[in-house]
Amino acid sequence: MRRDRIMGLGSFTTFTSGGEHVKSNAHNHQEKDRTGRQRTLWLAFSLFALGIVPALLSIVLFSLVELSNALYTATFLLYPVVGVLIASRRPENPLGWLLLATGITSSLAGLGQAYIQYASATGSLPGEVWFQWVSNVLTFPTYLTMFSFILLLFPGRLLTRRWRPLAWLAAALIAAVVLHQAIGVDGSTADNGVHFHNPLYVAPLGDLLHPLYPIAILAALVVILGSLLSLGLRLRRSRGVERQQLKWFVYVAAVSVVAFILSGLCASIDPTNKGGFIGTVFWMTALFGIEMGLPAVVGLAIVRYRLYEIDRLINRTLVYSILTAILVGADLLLILGLERLFQPVASGSDLVVAGSTLAVAAFVQPLRRRIQTTVDRRFYRHKYDATRALETFSARLRDEIDLSALLGEFDAVVRDTMQPTHMSVWLRGFTSGPEAQPEKWVGR
Repeated sequence: MRRDRIMGLGSFTTFTSGGEHVKSNAHNHQEKDRTGRQRTLWLAFSLFALGIVPALLSIVLFSLVELSNALYTATFLLYPVVGVLIASRRPENPLGWLLLATGITSSLAGLGQAYIQYASATGSLPGEVWFQWVSNVLTFPTYLTMFSFILLLFPGRLLTRRWRPLAWLAAALIAAVVLHQAIGVDGSTADNGVHFHNPLYVAPLGDLLHPLYPIAILAALVVILGSLLSLGLRLRRSRGVERQQLKWFVYVAAVSVVAFILSGLCASIDPTNKGGFIGTVFWMTALFGIEMGLPAVVGLAIVRYRLYEIDRLINRTLVYSILTAILVGADLLLILGLERLFQPVASGSDLVVAGSTLAVAAFVQPLRRRIQTTVDRRFYRHKYDATRALETFSARLRDEIDLSALLGEFDAVVRDTMQPTHMSVWLRGFTSGPEAQPEKWVGR
């Protein structure tokens, strides 16, 4: 019996003389891929359940004691949600699995804190010591993973092999801190002020690790600063899609850092009320930016959903931030000036505030257009030049009669503003009259 092998698509199919088809290597590969895909999905959704169930339980317990803590815990729900989306769609990307791991550790740590607070409010409950132990062990690794590995690996790999020592240092630091918190600390104090004894405390190991605590703090600073440096260098060297991905990430990080600094300034100005309402707004912006914005932009960048909208978002943020700062400053100056000018009559009157507000409101739109033009000219020069070129061409179009000259100018404007690889112009002809011309395409 003669057998012929037909090669194609990296595999082969075997036929017998009787026309009987034997399973090919390609079919076997498809079966293996399908099995591997099912295992990946099963693992991803199992880790998702392991992260989401403790988080939901902690939200329930916190809501029975203090609602603000429940809202704070809910911010971490995005980590397992985004993690399972990335891990199921892009299993080769380590960020999906990192987000799932971060979701698991944060939810378990939150469940430990919620159980302790609920036990303190309702009376003694069994296992309080172990829940506090879990919270102590997992809190630091959660935040260090957020500020090291996610920064180092975004959008999916290390910048170069030279950054591997920093990644190993972060992993070693997390392992050392987990070991220290697990068996090297005698006890801890919960948020409610109750002191708990560590059930797994080993005194000799604690005495050995305690002098290394300053070194661990220094190593953590090195890891975080090194991760930020890696992100900055990656943004500087990136092009195309990767640059747009990094813009989303850097945008959220920058907004969070600025909001954190402003909340600190408000707290230093008004330490009694911790910055008041404005300070609370800045603090919540920083908090939600780190704990919800970080996983959200990672997911958006990796699945590439509306990736190029980031330029418009950055542009609008710059314009309206500058506009808000100028309007608030002008309003305060007007209020102070009018009160000083009309102090005998209008001291403490609402008329001064209303008048200054109306005066400032009259300048909102002109000032916004001026700031928009300045931002475009300074930070988006290509867009600004393109807009000016189109305006100039529109004015020229009204006066130009020669069709050839008009086509030449149109070609130059399109190439300067759009930079196409090829351009074709369709000219509508005159089908009647002494100067009838056919319709035609003009390629450039």
